[in-house]
Amino acid sequence: MQSDQLSIFQKHENFSFRALQDRVEKITESKTERIDQENNELKDSEGSKNTESTKSILIATSVTPSRIETQITAIDTWLKLGFKVVSLNTKEEADRLQHHFPNMQFHIVERSAKERYGKPYVYIYDFMRYLDSTDYNIVGIVNSDIHFKGVQDDFLDFICQEAADSLVYGHRLDVKNLNDSYGTLRNGVDYFFFDKNVISIYPDDGLCIGQPAWDWWMVCVAASKNIPTKRVLSKIALHQIHPKEWYESLNQYLIESIVFKNYLQKLYPDATKDELNSKMWDIVISKSGIEYKMEDAEYALEDDSNAGLETQNKETEIPVISNRENLKPILVATSIGPDRIETQKRAIQSWLYAGFDVVSLNTKEEADNLQSYFPDIEFHVVERSAKEKYGKPYIYIYDFMRYLDSTDYDVVGIINSDIQFKDVKQDFVNGIYEEALDSLVYGHRIDVNHISDSHGTLSNGVDYFFFDKNLISIYPDDGLCMGQPAWDWWMVCVPASINKTTKRLLNPIGYHEIHPQQWDQGLNNYLIDSIVMGKYLRKLYPDASYYELNSKMWDIVISKSGIEIR
Repeated sequence: MQSDQLSIFQKHENFSFRALQDRVEKITESKTERIDQENNELKDSEGSKNTESTKSILIATSVTPSRIETQITAIDTWLKLGFKVVSLNTKEEADRLQHHFPNMQFHIVERSAKERYGKPYVYIYDFMRYLDSTDYNIVGIVNSDIHFKGVQDDFLDFICQEAADSLVYGHRLDVKNLNDSYGTLRNGVDYFFFDKNVISIYPDDGLCIGQPAWDWWMVCVAASKNIPTKRVLSKIALHQIHPKEWYESLNQYLIESIVFKNYLQKLYPDATKDELNSKMWDIVISKSGIEYKMEDAEYALEDDSNAGLETQNKETEIPVISNRENLKPILVATSIGPDRIETQKRAIQSWLYAGFDVVSLNTKEEADNLQSYFPDIEFHVVERSAKEKYGKPYIYIYDFMRYLDSTDYDVVGIINSDIQFKDVKQDFVNGIYEEALDSLVYGHRIDVNHISDSHGTLSNGVDYFFFDKNLISIYPDDGLCMGQPAWDWWMVCVPASINKTTKRLLNPIGYHEIHPQQWDQGLNNYLIDSIVMGKYLRKLYPDASYYELNSKMWDIVISKSGIEIR
């Protein structure tokens, strides 16, 4: 591990990354006896379960003390299909959790990643050691909050057949509620089934369930050893959205330092980083795969485009500010979408309450459908959209800039339409106005499960910008759109690349109710690399390596310094 790479990671995430712990000592005789006892208990339980399958598969997971009911209902879906289940936990956690999960076994691990991550995450290598000690020929690892849905009694036999001498894996559908009829297919891999003979190929690379990169590592290690990998194309796994507990930058670091370096570079020794990234996507997000014939294939869609306009929820009233004549004029532009209407209404009402003027940029068709829901704001009809490129009429950032430049406002802004401002004082707009003169002011959102929550997760994404209209001319038409990735960091890096002042707002004012993500992380990486770093930061730092450019970008956007507006 290179020290400069480690410093980047520590610097940008306030993360104390410790050296990997020494490999654990060999299993003692007492531990072996305990595992034998657990195996016997699992075998005994097979006779009491009523399943039509003549085969058995053991799924290992690691249940956690939070979101108990979600995990109970998830694991119940596994048990009903005939799988046997074991949870690997520290003794302290197992003692707390066993009475919640009476229908499965617990295995006590002797180590965890608590010192490294602050929570007792279990190492994947310890999953492998335990599974290798059992008598099952086919085994699996599944995240504890994954619900199998639409599968029938023959699913276990299907997995037994496909996983022989192979690794079978699949992606989850992110949903807001488990009874939702739509969701977003994720790139993350959340369930694996494999022949026990495959276990020996997996070394102790220090990866943990509950932290990033282990899922793609699972697939790439097998591929690097020429083990058949089979991606399940059927959408059988649902996952209820919750705040993410890991950092994207950690994921990127682990992918590059472990998956690329230890495995893919051996397969493709002359490949560049971009070529390795492309190869990895080909391996994990393979266009080919295996299909399981589902009981009801129509219960989940890949996105929420058919969710329709929300008309059932009651409107949340936010009073209009009373002393607007004392406030500086700032126009904020957004682009309202045709779904989650009530969420957007609450958000935009919070901007109006704070004293901002608001305009939404939309195609004529969307504007005609939306205007009746938003009578207090203006709509501007655009002549083009990215519908042919992305399938939806996303608005180009360049068209936001052209419109804002045509107005009489000296300070303007762009805000994502579902960002609700909280705890802003009545002169907040004046503070923004003063800070935005000759500058770009920007801030990050707080992701929450429900908008009424007072605590959430600070996102790396930037969701609101305020800037002097004189800055508009520096932004070219790079083809980026609101609603698709990379435009937010691009907004900050473009002015920084020509030494314009950028100010990160530290006040936690922008709240965002979690919903299925509608853009692709791979596209984000591509746009960041090719446009933000390749076109702008490379000019600033022509001799910098990729890692140094990445570090500079984090310094610019996730600056530890910033401003507070009281």
